Amino acid sequence: MTASSADAPMRGRPVTRTLTAIAVAAAVLAGGGWTALAQSSGPIQLFPGATGSSDTPQQDAPAFAVPAAPGAIEPAVKAQPFSVTASPATAGRDGIAVTDVAALSPEAVGTLSAKSGGLPQDMWTGTSRTVAMRLLSALPVTAPSPARQDIAARLLLSSAQPPAGAGQPGLLDLRLSALLSMGQTEAVRALAKTVTGPGRTEAVERAVVDSLLVDNRVDEACKAVESGLSAYPGMYWQKATAFCLYRAGRTEQANIQVTLLRESKVDDPVFLWAAEQMSGLKVQPLTGFQTPTPLTVAMIRESGRPYPNNTLTDVAPWMARAIALGVKTDVSQRFAAAQMAVAGGSLTAAELTSLYTSVGFNDADYARPVTDLVNDGSGKAAAVMYQQVLRQTTPAQRTEWIARAMEQGIRTGQEMVVAQVYAPIVRDVLPDPAQTWFLPVAVRILLGAGLTEDALRWVRLGQDMAGRGDAAAATLLDSVWLLRRLAVPSGLSHWSPQEYENWRAALTRSVETRLMLKGSKTPTTQMADRLQARGLALLQATGEALSADDWAVLWGNPAVDEAKAPSASRALALSSAVLNKRLAEGIALSLMVQDIAPTAQVADVAVAQAVESLRRLGQDPLARRLALEAAISAGL
Repeated sequence: MTASSADAPMRGRPVTRTLTAIAVAAAVLAGGGWTALAQSSGPIQLFPGATGSSDTPQQDAPAFAVPAAPGAIEPAVKAQPFSVTASPATAGRDGIAVTDVAALSPEAVGTLSAKSGGLPQDMWTGTSRTVAMRLLSALPVTAPSPARQDIAARLLLSSAQPPAGAGQPGLLDLRLSALLSMGQTEAVRALAKTVTGPGRTEAVERAVVDSLLVDNRVDEACKAVESGLSAYPGMYWQKATAFCLYRAGRTEQANIQVTLLRESKVDDPVFLWAAEQMSGLKVQPLTGFQTPTPLTVAMIRESGRPYPNNTLTDVAPWMARAIALGVKTDVSQRFAAAQMAVAGGSLTAAELTSLYTSVGFNDADYARPVTDLVNDGSGKAAAVMYQQVLRQTTPAQRTEWIARAMEQGIRTGQEMVVAQVYAPIVRDVLPDPAQTWFLPVAVRILLGAGLTEDALRWVRLGQDMAGRGDAAAATLLDSVWLLRRLAVPSGLSHWSPQEYENWRAALTRSVETRLMLKGSKTPTTQMADRLQARGLALLQATGEALSADDWAVLWGNPAVDEAKAPSASRALALSSAVLNKRLAEGIALSLMVQDIAPTAQVADVAVAQAVESLRRLGQDPLARRLALEAAISAGL
C-alpha cells in the first residue's frame, strides 16, 4: 500500500480556494448537512436516483448483471430457499417469514413469532441478562452451515421478552450485529424497521447502512448516510460521507473529507487506500485486509480493483455476499464468493444459479469432458456444469449430469451447496424405474435441501422395485438407510442385524468412491468405521434407542475422535440449559459447542449433543435438519 496522501490532487491550488473548501466540508461535518454544501458549491445531487427511504427496495444495478455472451442460457428452473416456517406470512430471503409483532420494549421486537417459524415470547425465561449478552456476543455466526445459520437466524429474529436488567451493548444491537455478520441483510432491515422512537439508536441506523452497502444498494445507503450525518458526528458517518461524495463525482469535496479524517488520525489503512483509488490516484495493489468492513468492501467493489489475494480464505458470510453481488468484480471471484455465501447462508441458491446462468461461456468450455469439470472444482467449472444440466433435453440426460455435479461437490466439500442448487431440478424429475440408479443421489440432494416428502418418493420407488425382487434397488436403498431414519420422526422399530450389516456394506462401497474423488489416502475401512460412529451418534441424538450392543461393534476403533471436542464450559452449560428448559440459552449453546467449523468437521460428540439438545428443547425439525446436514456433508 502506498503512503500517498488523499489531498495530493489539491496540491498547488490557491490557498484561499483550499481554505474555502475546508470550511465547506467542516460545515457538513458540523451538522449543516448537504444544504450547507449546496449553498457553498451550487446545487448538488449527491445520490443520483435515490429519492426514497432506506426501506424502499431500490437497486443500483441488477445483482447479477454480468453481460451475457450470445447464446447464454436462461435458467429453466428457479431454486427455492429452505423453509420450515409454519404460516403463510410473507417470506423473505432464506425462507424467514416476516410478520408484525407488538413488543413491550425495543429489545423485544422481532420479525418472527412462534406462529411464523420463530421461538416463543418467553424463550429467555431463566436466563440472566449477563448470560444472554455473552451468548449473543459469542454466537458462531460465520459457520459455513445452512442448518446452523437457519437456527441462529430464528433465535435472533424471534420477538421475545428480554431478560430483565440493563447493559451495553443492548440485546437489539447484538442481534443486529450478528445478523449482519451472517449476511442476513434483508433480515437486518426488517428487524430495524420494527424499531421506532428512542429505540432507533445510531447502532440501528449503522446496521441498516451496512446492510445496504453489502447488498450493493449504494444509492439507498448514501441516502441513509445523509440522514445519519445530520444526527451523528462519529467517524463512521464521516468516512461513509467521503465514499458517497466520491461516488457522486464530487471528488474535491471527498478529498477534503478524507484530509480532515487524516488530520483526525483515522486508523483505517484500507479505507484510505480505497479513497485514494476513488480519487483517481494510481496506487499500489492492496496487499490484504486487516479488518474488512461493509464500507471498505463497497469502496473496493465500486473502484473495480481486484480484492487482495487470499480474500476468500475463511471469509465471513456477509463479505462473501458482498463480493458475489459486485457487478464490477472478476466473475471467477464472484463464482467462488457466491458458493461460499450459499454455504454460509448469506445467498440463496436461486441467486447463485442466476449468477451461473448470467455468464456465457465459449464452445471450448462446453466441450470439456465432464471428468475434467469434476476434477477442476473451480466456481467456473461448477457454473459450466450447471449450464450443461440445463442444456439437456431428457430427464435421463439431466440426472447423469446432476450425478456428476454431486461428485464435483464431494470433491470440493460443497455437497450442501450442490443439494440446494440442484434440488429444484431433481424435484421435477419423476421417480421412474428406468431411473432407479439415481435414487441415492436424489435422496441426498432433496434431503439436503429440506424436501423430505420429495425424497421419500424416491425411497418408495426403491421399495417397490426391491419388493419385486430387484436386488440392485435393494442395494441402493441400503445406501440411504441411515438418512431415511434421520429424516422421519422417531418411533420406528429397532433395526435388524441384517439391515445394519447391509448399510455398513453399502457405506464401505460409497466411502471407497468418496475417498477416490477427494484424492484421500485414508484407508477405506478406517473412514467407514469413523462414519459408522457418527451415524449411530446421530440416530441416538434424534431419539432412537441404542443399546450397548449397538455401540460395542465400534469399541475396537480409536478411543479419541480426530476432531476437537467442545470445551467443558460450553458442553456442560448446554446440558444445564436443556435440563432446566432454558430455551434461547440452550439453542445458542447448541451452536456454540459446534463453533465455526464446517459441519462435516465438527466432532461427533459435539454435533450429536447439539442435535439431541435441540430435540429435547422441542425443536425437532431444526434438530433433524442439522442431523441430515451432519450426515450428508460427512459422506453418510
